[in-house]
Amino acid sequence: MDPYLKDKVALVTGVSSGLGRGVAKAFAERGAKVVGIARRADQGAALAEEISAAGGSFTFKRCDIDDVAQCEAVVAEILAAEGGVDILVNNAATSGERPVQRLEAMREADWDGVLATNLRAAFTLSRLVLPPMQQRNCGVILNIASINARIAVANMAAYNASKAGLVHLTNTIAVENAGSGVRAIAILMGGVKSEMNTFVADEMARTVHGAAWTRSPESRAAQDARSPSAEAYGRALALLCADDAALITGAVIALDGGATAGSIASHMIYLGASQ
Repeated sequence: MDPYLKDKVALVTGVSSGLGRGVAKAFAERGAKVVGIARRADQGAALAEEISAAGGSFTFKRCDIDDVAQCEAVVAEILAAEGGVDILVNNAATSGERPVQRLEAMREADWDGVLATNLRAAFTLSRLVLPPMQQRNCGVILNIASINARIAVANMAAYNASKAGLVHLTNTIAVENAGSGVRAIAILMGGVKSEMNTFVADEMARTVHGAAWTRSPESRAAQDARSPSAEAYGRALALLCADDAALITGAVIALDGGATAGSIASHMIYLGASQ
């Protein structure tokens, strides 16, 4: 394994499951000193044991990224211990407790909760790590957006808007830091295997089949088989943080298996044919 991220300090949010967990493992395998944050301390501790057993460097810190004070405290601890953050991966996200609902049925609390986690927290952590990055003239901010930033999915207004906003936040960071060595990249993520994506897919299916509908074990297995592992996505993201990728900034890169490359109709036809 080429340790091309050796000794780079990477702060990754949402490491307790899904993509964040895969990113933490992939970055640690490539030599990064990973600091992972999430709300679920038990799963964070389990990940720390797994990465440590594999010879990687990983520290877990419990943090609710909706709480600005907690974000400030965590970043201050990292800066005191390491002197800076080389890579920030704003991965943590939520679709809300009621992820599938028409806009007129949504309430402000639903909207605010999704925007707080998916967009405001990325802003908060970015503004905290940018000054030390700027002082050292290097750093990468990866903002994990979604294909929903490009294709509006019905009944997901808050999630769509939060991910579209995250793309433009990325563009702003890239423009404001152009030529400085500090980079920002947005990722249009699609198809990753995660608790949230499974929950949303099931909720969408219930709008068609009724509230009592449940996915069969065979359908669940087929769905899982079509989804690349979180570690596979993590390996792709690690490449973007390498020094050899220094020219990549302000880019919006799709990691979605081609979902946004063509029309929705053509993609659905392909999925039907491949099942």
